[in-house]
Amino acid sequence: MTINPRDNYFFIFYSEQLDTYWIIPSKELVKIASQNKKGKNKRKYHINLAGYSKIKKLVYPLQKFKKYENNFKLLEDFGG
Repeated sequence: MTINPRDNYFFIFYSEQLDTYWIIPSKELVKIASQNKKGKNKRKYHINLAGYSKIKKLVYPLQKFKKYENNFKLLEDFGG
């Protein structure tokens, strides 16, 4: 994804399998996402918010992004 980070701009991601939303401000997203170094998507960002266990056949949210899970308060605070 291409990101133009700026104030008051949020990305909302959704996982149907987890029934979970992640609300991430754009300025934080560029800090936590990985940037592609080469190929056709060079300088674009990618992020994995969930993991998959092949042994347990289970999709699970990654704990390092817990503070963004279903955190609609970020949007409420922005809206006033």
